[in-house]
Amino acid sequence: MDSKTQTLVGSCNYCGECCRDIVIFDGKKFIRTEEDFKELIENDEYYRMFEISIREPFRLFFTCTNLGADNRCQRYGDRPQLCKDYPNKDMLMKGTVLPKNCGYELKEE
Repeated sequence: MDSKTQTLVGSCNYCGECCRDIVIFDGKKFIRTEEDFKELIENDEYYRMFEISIREPFRLFFTCTNLGADNRCQRYGDRPQLCKDYPNKDMLMKGTVLPKNCGYELKEE
């Protein structure tokens, strides 16, 4: 069986979509409930910069409160690891998708 490798290619085009209506993965699991989110911000103050934007059964989406009108982070030097690692290939392999306008894409080789 021929297994293909997936590689992340591209660069940021400053669309800001990665900061809106996103899922948060805390390293162990996706944050799915408000209780999970409260626990996360108790343990990591950086996540206070996110607010819940969409509530669905078994899933929450978040938006960053530090996104400027120019679609750039207003706290870029002090952003959480989640943002520094974006786009994270591991998260993409767990079912998250890149925004439509994103300058990155996952290519099979």
